[in-house]
Amino acid sequence: MRFEALLLDSLNRVFPGDQGPPGPECLRGRALAGETFSFHLALRCDQAIGALHIEVESPWPEHTQGREAELAVVRYPGYYFDPYHQCSTPGLYPDRLRETRTLRLHPGQWKLYRITLEMPRETAAGHYPIGVAMRYAGPTDDPPHVEIDERREFQLEVPDLVLPAEQPLDLTRWLHPSFIAAAGHCDVWSERHWELLHNYLANYRRHGGNMILTPLWAPDCAKLLEARADGRGQWHFDFARLERWIETCREAGIDRFEFSHIFDPIDRGTGRWRALTFGGREYFREDPAGYEAFFAALAPQLERFIGEHGLAEQVCFHISDEPRLDQVEEYRARRKFMDYFPSPHPVIDAMFDTVYPRSGLVDLPVPAIKNAADFQAETANPRWCYYFCGSHHRCPNVFMTMPLARVRAWGIFAWQAALDGFLHWGYNFWSNGDEYGESIDPAANADSGECFPAGDAFVVYPGEDGPLDSLRHEALLEGFQDLRLLRAAERKIGRAAALALTGLCDTADPDLHEFYAGASAYRELRDTLIAELLQGKEPK
Repeated sequence: MRFEALLLDSLNRVFPGDQGPPGPECLRGRALAGETFSFHLALRCDQAIGALHIEVESPWPEHTQGREAELAVVRYPGYYFDPYHQCSTPGLYPDRLRETRTLRLHPGQWKLYRITLEMPRETAAGHYPIGVAMRYAGPTDDPPHVEIDERREFQLEVPDLVLPAEQPLDLTRWLHPSFIAAAGHCDVWSERHWELLHNYLANYRRHGGNMILTPLWAPDCAKLLEARADGRGQWHFDFARLERWIETCREAGIDRFEFSHIFDPIDRGTGRWRALTFGGREYFREDPAGYEAFFAALAPQLERFIGEHGLAEQVCFHISDEPRLDQVEEYRARRKFMDYFPSPHPVIDAMFDTVYPRSGLVDLPVPAIKNAADFQAETANPRWCYYFCGSHHRCPNVFMTMPLARVRAWGIFAWQAALDGFLHWGYNFWSNGDEYGESIDPAANADSGECFPAGDAFVVYPGEDGPLDSLRHEALLEGFQDLRLLRAAERKIGRAAALALTGLCDTADPDLHEFYAGASAYRELRDTLIAELLQGKEPK
């Protein structure tokens, strides 16, 4: 019998059918107090193993987690592949992380196991061994009899530093409540739904999200606003769900709110929002004047709600998603709806052309990552950007075909570009491609019905009582920690000195291919930053 057990860096993703060695072994690492640190265990045996038991021996057992990287089905990997993709073919991709202490091994196939340590902020500096024990004893009547009793050890160094807890930028990855209800087999806004949302929001915050898309109005049942029209045509509004949403988000540590789009994207209609249903009755399908009257009645009451709940500095509004260069006047007409509010509120929208912020139509323009440099050169607005299915050329993104090192690189880009905010549309878009269509199992349909490059639409999977992370979501968290570490160095020595120290560029160019190859560039960067932050620090 041949049994292989290798410790690998957390950026090393191993596929079941990989033939050669999965990469250099990683037997040591460095983690700051207050940081989330992970490494991988890759396993392969030439015989079937029904239940390999794994025990992680850690000084912090209550903060230690072991998760199997389960396989997702990819039929549509994507439509463009630059040289910095790990793979480009359909198949089974390790991605969904499920906590377990028992693994099933198939003959000749690699299995990936992720070990994660949530380092307490009070952790003392020092060196800590992390043991990984693997045991299996097959049935004695199952020839040939198989026994495994092996152990590997990872050496973890904890410097005398605590990862800063600051929020380095506004971060939003759009969370879609209706898909959470569908996956949880419960009604939208039922008590069970709110329980699930609480767990999803905690996960969202743990991965850096502090700003959240708030579905005040939507054409399906997952809207927070309730309204009714009386016999005189007067509108009456109920903000109870919105109030609970705000409270639930704040309990999770989320304190910035982007109210959902007032209108459809311009190329989907003629100036009205989708039809809305209240009390079982549909409104506004062919009634743009009625929709404007509805909004004119809503705005002052929503303004009052915003003031009463201390939200004046915490909210922004979407008008219409991704307007094109030839749609400026239509967008301008839609933007006038904000005049119904007694007080001004910032407008935020994803877009491709600088004419919108230069015309004063948007306060927080969010360009695609490839256009970020143009927006920074031509406008003085806060610096935001986003990525989507079209962000595929030499830039970070969350496609499953990309190496985890490339997924992680968003944090370095955010620091180089001095971003104030970052947006991604797909925290949990578990759909067949239609925004309000059939909910799907993303593990069995990772490309949204062959509509989006696999992984583009989501970074978490539905679990029984909350989200299951993906390898990509954990790589995003590592990128967020890179950003916090870079900001800490910048605060200490200034931006110019931090740029010189790290060799990074003061640019919004998203091409970071030197970081896409694997862990070594990140390890070198972290070592440089840690050494600088330790310099002149009095030891505890």
